[in-house]
Amino acid sequence: MFEFTKLMKFDVKVVVVKDILHEGDTARALISRELAEKLGVKDGGLIRLTRGDVSVCFEAIVSEFAEGVDVVIPSGYFASRLADEENPKLFKAEVEKCDKADSI
Repeated sequence: MFEFTKLMKFDVKVVVVKDILHEGDTARALISRELAEKLGVKDGGLIRLTRGDVSVCFEAIVSEFAEGVDVVIPSGYFASRLADEENPKLFKAEVEKCDKADSI
């Protein structure tokens, strides 16, 4: 069956915070309930954040902590690939579903 939500992309606000998810080997991100509903993603679902020509696929965790911002990612390897040099703690990115979370 064709999954329409897989083709949907949204512009989102991303916040980078220290020690939120104990990053480990797999990329994980907190997402707001509203964004999860738009994308059709549940806990453990996969999302791709793209900024410029860099993309990272994250395992999504639906959380109230991300309300009002859209996406919260831990500082570390994956955040450093996406973050803005001028403001590394807050940036805009494009989000969509993906098939496999990135890992180190």
